[in-house]
Amino acid sequence: MRTGNFNRIIRTTLVAAFCCQMSAGAAQIEKGKDTVEHLVSLFSAWSGKEADQHVYAEAAQNIDYELMAHRALGATEWEKLSPVQRKEFTKTFKSLVEQRYYPRWHKIFYKGRLAFISETSANGDTFVKTNLTLGKKTDLLVWHLANKSGDHKVISLAVADKDLLTLIGSRLKKKMDKSGFDGVMAWMKDKLEDDEDANSSTADSTSSL
Repeated sequence: MRTGNFNRIIRTTLVAAFCCQMSAGAAQIEKGKDTVEHLVSLFSAWSGKEADQHVYAEAAQNIDYELMAHRALGATEWEKLSPVQRKEFTKTFKSLVEQRYYPRWHKIFYKGRLAFISETSANGDTFVKTNLTLGKKTDLLVWHLANKSGDHKVISLAVADKDLLTLIGSRLKKKMDKSGFDGVMAWMKDKLEDDEDANSSTADSTSSL
């Protein structure tokens, strides 16, 4: 085989491989956007008036609560917990997010209009930027998703300079330093009881995380 023909074959093979990689990357990025759009549609359609187990179950398919709990608590503290403690913490953490934030997300997504801006990847995670317009006000929302075996699941949501996971993690760290794991669990369960009748009072602005 002549050198020229051989080089052309190599170039063709490399181009084809590159195109395949680009297609795979585009498909993964599309999955991240799809996850966001699915969650927004889910919370928009929900009445928001009561705990709908169907909505909760479907949302949980698109939110990685175990990883959220892990990162909110911090790797050092997480490694100290037994499997039973991790399960208990994740379950309570999930219930707190559902009770405190789901009604808020319903209100802002039901009333607002979401517009996709961009999607990027960093350190194995995916970040989807969107604009949410409520009336005359537009806020930047950045969705933080983890990618596990091709599945993109939300682990945080930032509005302007307020990041949900950062805010919760800061509060948990203070409680952990002061009261330890048992104190954190007691505090979270108290919050669950306190928030039962307070979900509708702080949900009208996208800036209330």
